Amino acid sequence: TLEWNNLGMWEDGFSLFCEGLGSNHFLQQLDLRNNQINHQGAGELAMALKRNSTLQELDLRWNNIGLLGGRSLLNSLQNNKTLGKVELSGNNIPSDILRAIEQTIEHNHERQSALKENRSRTQILSKEVFSLKEEKSKQFLDLMATI
Repeated sequence: TLEWNNLGMWEDGFSLFCEGLGSNHFLQQLDLRNNQINHQGAGELAMALKRNSTLQELDLRWNNIGLLGGRSLLNSLQNNKTLGKVELSGNNIPSDILRAIEQTIEHNHERQSALKENRSRTQILSKEVFSLKEEKSKQFLDLMATI
């Protein structure tokens, strides 16, 4: 988790931060509330989100992302399959874009749930197959001992 609240945005520094976020493979929660992030900063962040595959929660409340930044974020979320929660209150993003972002996030959440269920079922089936193989080997050895 990284909390960067109310520190303000330095354009060059934020650009470098976004580059690092794009290649980060560990961070799961990022809180960037109240940092005066505008549509340009949101564009930089959107590019990073396209490449990031670990971030699960993003809080961007009380910035100044606006229409263009909202569109950039929406476009990036089409490629990002891991984000399950994005907070965007207080950013002057039109409601239709907010709804589209919410739908994309919900789709990601459903995808993650299905993936988790699939992994669980695969693990159960693998254990069952292993058990059946052991039983088959035991039966074969018993048969050979009988013969």
